Amino acid sequence: MSLDSARSAGYEKFIVMMHYPPFTKIAVNQEFVDVLREYRVEKVVYGHIHYDARYICENGVVDGIEYICTSCDIIDFNPVRIL
Repeated sequence: MSLDSARSAGYEKFIVMMHYPPFTKIAVNQEFVDVLREYRVEKVVYGHIHYDARYICENGVVDGIEYICTSCDIIDFNPVRIL
């Protein structure tokens, strides 16, 4: 379901799951970040970052959106609380 479809259906709270992070400490995909802000997304859950690149992960709240890296080799296959 797209964010637009969810909003049209009356949903107001959004958690987005992405394969790649919308930004890291070394790069930003501004288009994704703009969409996340536009829809007032509360949390973004992402993976893909491999252990040797763990230093580029952004976790925590940035501009009112909580970013959570769930890449298995970074979290050592331990579950991460999302809600």
